[in-house]
Amino acid sequence: MMGYSHAMSGAAGWYAVTSASAGFGWYELRPEEQLAGAILCAGAALLPDADHPSATIAHSIPIVGRTVTGALGHAAGGHRKGMHTLWSIAGVFVLSLLLGLISNVETDFGVVNIAALVATVALTTFAVKVLRFTRNWGIAWLIGMAAAVAMFFFQPDSAFWLPICITLGYGIHLLGDAITTGGIAWFYPWLPKPPAWLVAIPVVNRLWMKNGYFSVPILGNTGSWRENILAFGFSMYVLYASLVIFAEAWGVDIRFATLLQYL
Repeated sequence: MMGYSHAMSGAAGWYAVTSASAGFGWYELRPEEQLAGAILCAGAALLPDADHPSATIAHSIPIVGRTVTGALGHAAGGHRKGMHTLWSIAGVFVLSLLLGLISNVETDFGVVNIAALVATVALTTFAVKVLRFTRNWGIAWLIGMAAAVAMFFFQPDSAFWLPICITLGYGIHLLGDAITTGGIAWFYPWLPKPPAWLVAIPVVNRLWMKNGYFSVPILGNTGSWRENILAFGFSMYVLYASLVIFAEAWGVDIRFATLLQYL
């Protein structure tokens, strides 16, 4: 999937999961946390492509961006390999959780969680750039820093749900790539080969490919018209959910079910 599609799927996934969580009575975020989480999850949904020197993230900082993504890609074995696995999802969750636990620093303004601060700046920057809120990386970084300051003063407990937000966005990215023809090497560096009898079965042999990748190619190739339609659907859902949450913060209910009562 393309960067815009990944970002929108991350935001949509965040809204869907947090709405379900609240509906089941597990945990309910405040409206501002839901809105902030959508942006951060959209940014996190771009992280797996940090293994590609041409990805959006690679252009975030001149020279440094391409150097870092090139090094990550080399360490991961290439694009859609080490950073596109089940192990990487688990690793991202554990790493983000540990960094959040050990990075609290006492300041004159109170306790600052450095990991949460840095993550907020970076993920917000990536999201606003890919979602085309701005075409300028400098402005995107300024928005990211402003978001981090706002998170610190208005949502000091964001470090609690941030690892979940990052992991969710990361995992949604992999699911998005898994429904394209390229597929995902879920178990890399182990690339299990399909049995001979399966290779001979049309359609089924596209689900478990000879190279050890797995795919449910309902979107076709990356950037296809089907992907664009799905991205549009995600965009409409994110817009609707954002408006509903923003209205709720002001005590107004604009959900479809409520509006239908007045028709």
